[in-house]
Amino acid sequence: MCPNKGSNSTNDVSLIKSAECFKIDHVKKTIVLQKGKWKINKDIIVPEGYLLSNKGKATIDLVNEARFIVKSSVSFKADDNTSLTIKSSDSSSLGVHFFINKQDHVILRNVVFQNVECSLNGFESLSKNTHHFYLSNCFFNAENDLYDLLTLTNGNALIANSSFNGGNSGIVVLNSFLNIENVDILNSKKGLIGEFTVLNGLNFNVKKIKETGIILKNKSQVFCKKLSVVKCSTGFELEGSNFEVKFLCIEDCDKGMYSSKLSDKSRINIDYLSSKKVKELVDLSSCFYSIDGVPKVFL
Repeated sequence: MCPNKGSNSTNDVSLIKSAECFKIDHVKKTIVLQKGKWKINKDIIVPEGYLLSNKGKATIDLVNEARFIVKSSVSFKADDNTSLTIKSSDSSSLGVHFFINKQDHVILRNVVFQNVECSLNGFESLSKNTHHFYLSNCFFNAENDLYDLLTLTNGNALIANSSFNGGNSGIVVLNSFLNIENVDILNSKKGLIGEFTVLNGLNFNVKKIKETGIILKNKSQVFCKKLSVVKCSTGFELEGSNFEVKFLCIEDCDKGMYSSKLSDKSRINIDYLSSKKVKELVDLSSCFYSIDGVPKVFL
C-alpha cells in the first residue's frame, strides 16, 4: 500500500519527531538515523526538503502495519561495520516508500530489506540520462510471496551488485529507466516485470522462479550484454516489446520465450544463445526474430 505524497508537512514533522531513532536539525535540514535497534509500531514520515542519512549500525523493525515514508533525499551508506537493516519481524509492515522530486536523490548502499516491501517513486518528466535512485550491495528478502520486493515507478535507477530473494516479484518496473549490473533474482513467484520501461543490463541472472522469469509488456525495451534465466516455468513472456541481448542463457525451463501479443514491429535480437533442458524454446507470434545472426520471421 503506497501512501499519498501530498500529506501535510507539519504533521509529517511531528510524526518523525516522535521517533527517538532520528536526530533532526531543522537549520541544516538534516535527519540522521541513529545507531541501535529500533522497533517502530506506527507510521514514520520524513518530510520534503530534508536529507535523511544514517550513523552507525542500525536496525529498524516495522511492526503493527507501520510504514516508513520518505519524501526527501536519502543517503543510506553502510558497510560491514555500519550495516543497516529495515525489516518487519511480524511481517505486517505496509512498506518502505521513497518519493522524490527533480532535485532529490535516493542512495542505498549495503542496506538489507527483510520481510518488507520497498517502492521507489519518481516523477513523470524523468530523464533517461540522470539517475535519481542508486542501489548497490543491497539485499531484499521475503519469507512469503504476498508482495513485490521492489517497485520502481516513474524513475531512473541504477541497481548494482544486489540480490532479491523470494516475494511475489523480485522487481517491478513501471514507466521507468532501469540499469542493472550484477543483479540476481532468486526464488520469487515472478522474476522481473516491466511495463513502458527501458532496461539496460550487464550480468543479470534470474533463477528458481515459480512462474515466469522476465515479463515485458507495453513497448518495453531490453538491452543486455549478459542475461541468464535458469529453472523457471517460463523464461520470458513478451508483449509488444523489443528485446536485444548479446549473450542469453536459458536453462531448465518448460518454455524459453513465449508471447501471443507481439506485433510485426517487435524485434528480438540475440547474438549468442545457450539453451539446455528447455522443453519448448520459442513460442512467438508475428515478429522479427534473430538468433546467432540468423534472422527469422514468426507468423
